[in-house]
Amino acid sequence: MGNVMNRRAAWLAIMLIAIVVSGCAARDPNKVAADTQFTKGARDSILVLGVKSTEPETVLGIKAGYVPLVLVWGRVDPATKAASQSNVFKINTTQTLLGIEGGGTGETTYHVLRIPPGTYALSQIHTIVAGYNIIIGHHTKIGTSTHMTLAGGAPFFSIKPGEVRYLGDLHVDASKAPAKLVRLARNDQPAKAELARYPGIQVRPFFQAPSVLPESGEPATAMPVSQ
Repeated sequence: MGNVMNRRAAWLAIMLIAIVVSGCAARDPNKVAADTQFTKGARDSILVLGVKSTEPETVLGIKAGYVPLVLVWGRVDPATKAASQSNVFKINTTQTLLGIEGGGTGETTYHVLRIPPGTYALSQIHTIVAGYNIIIGHHTKIGTSTHMTLAGGAPFFSIKPGEVRYLGDLHVDASKAPAKLVRLARNDQPAKAELARYPGIQVRPFFQAPSVLPESGEPATAMPVSQ
């Protein structure tokens, strides 16, 4: 009986925190609208990405639910290799139940965004419930807190005008700091099913994994896809 009560208390704590902070976590304006029209002649781009939390949050030593995440992708300056922390787009995995925003389910969620063409790097993972920002350990500061240089292990990608690109599914362990990218998976069918919700997108999607810079300083390579 005591364990049951503790689990309920832990889950309630997570939900209450999520409800409080959800009002401050604005949805990303880059999310594609239901009536979006997109053709090959478009000046911007469509990105599809799956995100999965791999480990539940622990409260009072009890596993109580999966934390909602915000993945921040910063625009990369080709000249300096700096990833901006202000010129960004975000992916928010917060789930909604009966009109209330709260924790995730531990399942992969798919996100379709309309973004300007260019090169972007994953520079920050923000956990809504825990309330802390995590600068993932793939960047080094270059004099200010608003820009970071790409370093070994940093995932990044480039996208052109008129493209619809599926990056794959990023699996993230954010149960404790610092957050870790566990693996990249590829699941074309659910990604295409999510795209099908937007009939105005009339460009055929293609899959291409993000790239990473090896720790050794060698040229960038494609991020491996787990089977």
